[in-house]
Amino acid sequence: MKNKLHQMECTITEVKMDAKTGEFTCYGNVKGNVDHAMDKTMNGAYIESIKAHKAAGTMPGMFWMHKSFDLPVGVWVDMEEDA
Repeated sequence: MKNKLHQMECTITEVKMDAKTGEFTCYGNVKGNVDHAMDKTMNGAYIESIKAHKAAGTMPGMFWMHKSFDLPVGVWVDMEEDA
């Protein structure tokens, strides 16, 4: 994934946060919803991307409002696609 930029929109629907550590758990995308670009996320949509990141020991950047050329607002600790 070197030298490639993938911009994706993630709607956050549920967040669990630990105020002491600043860590949070949330859904970055919910399957079955249609977004403003008329895209619909289906089961398995992120499996290959997650597998590639885990194999490379990387995580996607975490940016405020998708501004990928700004400084990151945090780091991902783990990611997975659930059922």
